[in-house]
Amino acid sequence: MARFFKVKNFEKFQHYKDRSPPWIKLYNETLENYEFGSLNDATKGQLIGIWLLASRMDNKLPFDPRWIASKINATEPVDLEALYSSGFILEYDESETAEQVATPAQQRAKANGFGSRHISDEVKRIVWQRDGGNCQECGASDDIEYDHKHPVSKGGSSEVSNIQLLCRPCNRRKRVRVATPAQPLRSLEREGQDQDIEKRKEDIPPVAKATRLASSKFDEFWREYPKREGENPRKPAEKKFNALVKTGVDPDSIIAGARQSSADARARGAYGTKFIPQAIKWLNDQRFIDYAAAAFVEERSLTGFYARAESEQLEAWDRHNLSSKGKRLPRDRNGGWRVDAEWPPGYEPGSISKVDVPAVPSLARMQ
Repeated sequence: MARFFKVKNFEKFQHYKDRSPPWIKLYNETLENYEFGSLNDATKGQLIGIWLLASRMDNKLPFDPRWIASKINATEPVDLEALYSSGFILEYDESETAEQVATPAQQRAKANGFGSRHISDEVKRIVWQRDGGNCQECGASDDIEYDHKHPVSKGGSSEVSNIQLLCRPCNRRKRVRVATPAQPLRSLEREGQDQDIEKRKEDIPPVAKATRLASSKFDEFWREYPKREGENPRKPAEKKFNALVKTGVDPDSIIAGARQSSADARARGAYGTKFIPQAIKWLNDQRFIDYAAAAFVEERSLTGFYARAESEQLEAWDRHNLSSKGKRLPRDRNGGWRVDAEWPPGYEPGSISKVDVPAVPSLARMQ
């Protein structure tokens, strides 16, 4: 008896009613799938070809590696056993009824006319990160709710591809738009929602507060970053900024770097010119690290003791340098200089005899 297989969760990829659609869905989250990542590179490409082939064959394919290879134009042997053991393909059971192969959401929809509105925590997390915690209609970051793009009442699922973030006003407007006389607008309670709509913000994952904090910090970064001639797209820069913050980078260090970058640009006359890089490139290159390093060096340079002009400490260090290096200390504009410690090694305060030490002109006197 011939052996057949089917693609697991095929409804995620094929949403057309007819066979051989012009395209199928390929989810970005596939890159985060451990089993997919464990496949060798050739098998990954072959799996994508099998997904396409399944859309032409109503998800019933012969378990024949050579035949599959010829259909997906594979240049290397197709390892169906590896895909089977990884769970990407399943045995096709001819005895399965349409009710048995239906997804849980489809079965619930058939039972009561509607699918489930429940959105898993994992789906919420992925959608929140994908949409940046902002309303996909107006960009607002307050009163955010999870919305089914295609209504559950019309067959929509609670998968990542069908969920988006909307603020409460935009979500209400959308619900009014999709309501029709034949399908009147129903309350969330009637659609199986257990909690009051005012409490839906409790569904927002823990990353919400961090994301909002990062967004407010980004506004500060955007004000500090030097202006440039030409395009400087904000949205990709904001996504990169938030991603850096989520990985543990201190947002204040990025902002301080942008502030110093502006100061440097003004000093060399580059502010507002095409020589200022776009913010997204500046963040991708993590140039704020360079400014943080420079600030560290500057801070280190300010350690020690500042010997004021005509002080005993300065005279003591002058004598120390004359004996050890054959030259006196230099002087800054105020006539003093920063030294390693208050007194040179072995010096006892008050022991300087009034012997003339040639004066050193300060920078202010030299100008």
